[in-house]
Order: sequence, then structure tokens, then C-alpha cells
Amino acid sequence: MEGVSVLHLAFLGTRHTALVSADGHGMAFSHLATRGFGALVRIIKTARILGRYPFDIPASGRPRKPSSVLAFAPLPLGNSVQATDSMGLVAILTPYLLVVISTTPVAQTQHKASRPKEVAHDKALSGCVAWFPSVKLKESSINPDITPKSSKAKLAYSWSNVLTILELSIAEHESSEDPNKPPVLQFRAKSRWECDEAIVAVQWISRQVVGPCCSNWAEKLIVDRYWVCSLALSV
Repeated sequence: MEGVSVLHLAFLGTRHTALVSADGHGMAFSHLATRGFGALVRIIKTARILGRYPFDIPASGRPRKPSSVLAFAPLPLGNSVQATDSMGLVAILTPYLLVVISTTPVAQTQHKASRPKEVAHDKALSGCVAWFPSVKLKESSINPDITPKSSKAKLAYSWSNVLTILELSIAEHESSEDPNKPPVLQFRAKSRWECDEAIVAVQWISRQVVGPCCSNWAEKLIVDRYWVCSLALSV
């Protein structure tokens, strides 16, 4: 939209002609460039994947709540080939919802999560999202047959002082199903942690450790266990 600031911009998957963006009105778009007539001509196809245009008036006549995009991140590619690599997954955090959307072949919502009730209302509202992609695992010399060949992708997201870890699983197709049918994605909340301060940044350190950063300190959380262990670090 003319005059609206673009706040987030990122590439999708392996394609250098596929992008996603989000603007100051809380809207998100996917952009796909295809070849037109001639070697130097490109046709840009843009589709809205989240939000509503500000001039759209609901049937009730009541104005909609203003929204914004607090955080925005596409699923990066890991070193293990997955069915999600061609789906163009992007995680979008608004003040009220976390939405995971696949942009290919068409935009489709894969997961939604509401803001937890544990979020402190007396702290500044902040939002962060961070993916860790699927990576190859070393085979176990003890039980090589039961050791998974790759890890599951994880998504860390936070509202203010509450951090949640989601684990992404891909449901296997039955033999009778169409092999070209998009995979069914399953998201499971793996762990949740409450901080004393508002979280302003989240970064994965390894596939088992994520580091949320607050205004004056950071913590490492081991999330690949049945319990959560934390270690305070000075920054």
C-alpha cells in the first residue's frame, strides 16, 4: 500500500524470486516473481496472507481493532531435506495471535495459537519468533535402527515474558493417498517458560538450546528434555 512502511522482508526457501513481507498496518504478503516476455522481464505476483485492508469495513459497521506484526520469520532450510522445504512456511506474531502460514502452492494457515493468559499485563508488549530447521543426526552405535535420521524443526516464540517452544512434525501419507498432496503438519507445544522481564530477542544456539534475551540479561534454556534447565548469563 502506498505510504505504508515495510517492516519485515525475507526470502523463502531455495528460491531467490520468492519473498514475504509485512507492513505497518499489520498486513503480510507473499511475492513471487515469474518470467515474462523477454529475458529481462519479470512478472510479480503478490498475495495477501494476513491482515485486512484499512478501508475494508465489516458488515457490523464497527471499526476493527488496529493490529501490527510484532515478529516475522520464514522457516530456514536445514541440511536435511524435508517436505516443508517447498511450502514456504512463515511464522507471524501479532499482539493477539501466532500464525504459521504456508505460502506455496496457495496461502494456507497451518497453525494458530492465542496469546497465553500468563503474559504479564504490567510489562511492555514485545514479540519474538525464531525457527530452528530440521538437521541430520548422527547414527547411534547402540541402537542405529531406532535413532531418527533427522531432528524435527522447532519454533520459539514469545509474548512479553512468556516463551513457548513448538515442535513441528510431518504426518506420513497413507499408501492410497495422492503423493502430490501437500503434507499434513502437526505442531506440538514442547515447553513453556516465564521470565521476570519482557523478552526482547530470541536466538537458537543449537538444536537443543535457545537463548532469550532481556533488557539486562539472557538465559539459555535446554528444551530437548522432559524438564527445562536454565542458566543465567551476563551480557
